[in-house]
Amino acid sequence: MQANAAIDKLPTATAGSYKEKATQEPTPLGEAFQKLDKILSRLAGRTVVFLFSDGTYTLRKYFEVEPVPEAKKLAGKYDVCFYVFSSAKTEKAKKTLDDIAAVNQCSRVVPFDAVYQRPEYITDALYVVKSYEVVTTETVTETEVVGQVVGFKVDDIRFDSSQADIRKEYRGELDAVGKFLNENAETYAVLAGYADSTHTREYNLELSRKRAESVRDYLMKNANIDAHRFVMTWYGKDNPVADNDTAEGRAKNRRVEVIVKKP
Repeated sequence: MQANAAIDKLPTATAGSYKEKATQEPTPLGEAFQKLDKILSRLAGRTVVFLFSDGTYTLRKYFEVEPVPEAKKLAGKYDVCFYVFSSAKTEKAKKTLDDIAAVNQCSRVVPFDAVYQRPEYITDALYVVKSYEVVTTETVTETEVVGQVVGFKVDDIRFDSSQADIRKEYRGELDAVGKFLNENAETYAVLAGYADSTHTREYNLELSRKRAESVRDYLMKNANIDAHRFVMTWYGKDNPVADNDTAEGRAKNRRVEVIVKKP
């Protein structure tokens, strides 16, 4: 009841033109990014900022602060990733949030409703999920248990150096994943992309994202699995399963881990 009462007291948008709304009920998204600067300056290491937004904002008279340039400034100064949980309704609002998430490779946009359905969107931002050698009944992370792994073993999907194309020898493995997902409508797949340590952090993050997307796209095209049944995450060179100082080790680290789960 107290939470509902607090929500009822929040300001609401007023009728009228965009300019009228800007002077009456401001939504200072750009200024919020500006204020983050002082907070981030006191933090060490990689920081994740969770942004819940519909992508709309207003500009104060005589003091215009656009959110995307401010987000770019922060990404340039600090080791920060923006996890944008979107409730955007218009194309303009969606573009604003997409542009914020495009300031670096570790940032991303997630539909707001998905946060409640797939806890990995938040937990995977805070710690790297461990690799799986044996199927268990629970998803073990660095600090807690989240969800359940079903009794379906999936080997890592490995990739050639600097490549994101699915190799022929893994098509059968992915076809089996697609068949299982189709036969078990309550399940979903977490796709975690990785790279070896050969290149820069940004390059490896982008490459590991493309690898996860490649697996998703294969399953969507060949097994007709809907996009909402995938949780996409990527870590670059983090959490290696083998020694990056050897060619054999690097080959094992260039991978996508496929974890089939149910709520």
